[in-house]
Amino acid sequence: MARKVMMLSFSEIRSMPKVVLHDHLDGGLRATTIVELANQQHIDLPISEPEKLAEWFYNESVAKDLFRCLNAFSVSCSVMQTPESLRRVAYEMMADFANDNVIYVESRFCPFLHLQQGLSYSEVMDSIILGMEQGKRDFGIEYGILICGIRNFTDEINFELAKLCVEFYGEKVVGFDFAGADIGFPLSRQKNTLDLLHKHNIPLTVHAGEAGDIFSIIEALDNKALRIGHACQILNHKDERLVNEVIKRMINEGIHVEINLSSNLGTGVVSELDQHPVMHLFNNGVSLALNPDDRLMFNNSTTNEYWLLAEKYGINEDDIVKMNISALKASFASQEIKDCLIEKYFSHG
Repeated sequence: MARKVMMLSFSEIRSMPKVVLHDHLDGGLRATTIVELANQQHIDLPISEPEKLAEWFYNESVAKDLFRCLNAFSVSCSVMQTPESLRRVAYEMMADFANDNVIYVESRFCPFLHLQQGLSYSEVMDSIILGMEQGKRDFGIEYGILICGIRNFTDEINFELAKLCVEFYGEKVVGFDFAGADIGFPLSRQKNTLDLLHKHNIPLTVHAGEAGDIFSIIEALDNKALRIGHACQILNHKDERLVNEVIKRMINEGIHVEINLSSNLGTGVVSELDQHPVMHLFNNGVSLALNPDDRLMFNNSTTNEYWLLAEKYGINEDDIVKMNISALKASFASQEIKDCLIEKYFSHG
């Protein structure tokens, strides 16, 4: 049965309260900020004019090449190596999300990538937390931090990142993410890291089923992931029975999927929007919501992600509310924060 098309405008979607669970701090900088920080730190950029630099990041990210997109992060990370730059980027992230009416964001980053100029792990964390706390005070947006391990890093490096997560875990650091390419870098390479996370009951989300197949998703579930980032390859398996079993398992275990439409289309892991599994999963009862992933890289916003679905499939206000409540419930925030935000933004009607 065809869905009734309810054409929400972009501004209507923007005005709705939204929850973001999948956003990379080093993928969401303002191009103007990158240029200013590079000038201050005497760092060479591919292009020094902000608008053209933004175009460069976009072109690198939508070249239908996941690894080319990932390489663009070396440029954004190059200007995130001092306490002041980290604080500024974190603060501006909070401002930009508040401007898009995001009420809660879980921002993820890999501290190891910010040690190039001699900062310690603690200095990286303290600087970013300082910026986010200032943003929380100024804009009234709640946040949580996810520390990223990287799939292609050694277990030893990721183990140190997991130790850092355990050290800072609490009100501000709320969980751990395994990011990076999921082809060729199975979680079985990260046994000590996973054991430490599980020992301390650290909530886990995993990039899985992005370029890798359904077995990448199964592996993440078997390693106690509570959320899956991307999962866009879940339907691309010849065994329909297995696909249905995995979807049923995700529903039964309350697994939430962090959907990233523009990212998947840009990197080429999904060829067209109508090939993306988002609506199949949503219509079959899987908990999911939309996310920008990398706002600089894909020139997008959370509003834009929902606008894509509204324009293509006619999702309505109730659908968007349902997705964002699902995201809030699946967040790694404290129950107190969840209850407060649901009461404030989603209890009407």
